[in-house]
Amino acid sequence: MKQTAIRPARLEDLKALWRLYEQLDELHRQARPELFRVPPGDRRPLSFLEERINGAGAATFVAERDEALLGLATVILRDKPETLVQQKQHYAEIDEIVVDADQHRQGIATALLDACLSWARQQPGVHKVKLSVHEFNDGARRFYEEKGFATAYRQMELEL
Repeated sequence: MKQTAIRPARLEDLKALWRLYEQLDELHRQARPELFRVPPGDRRPLSFLEERINGAGAATFVAERDEALLGLATVILRDKPETLVQQKQHYAEIDEIVVDADQHRQGIATALLDACLSWARQQPGVHKVKLSVHEFNDGARRFYEEKGFATAYRQMELEL
């Protein structure tokens, strides 16, 4: 078996990206059906993916082995303006890491995370990487904690 390679995503990867996004979306729909739904059209429109792949403020990486895409990760530059009580923030945000369900526990997520962190380190003025993870996603939360991420704040909700 060949080694898994990490490379920037290309628009030609569209069908494989949609397949991976569908796995991510189904995980969210199963856990939180009151919040997530099947989209009426494409899983991610072409314009969305073009911005994530070719945009100046984002990067999408894929894990590839034997010409099959096994995972994807997206990192985006974010700015929060200064407020009365908060400093201006310029940081990178990992929007998603998705690994094909049949490929878990093979180091693919770690390799994709490393690619995102490397990209973030190359961005001027970026000194922090943030991400969000749903409480139901124990596996992802443990993974990020093992990689050094710590909870900065917790968003809570109450059903009425």
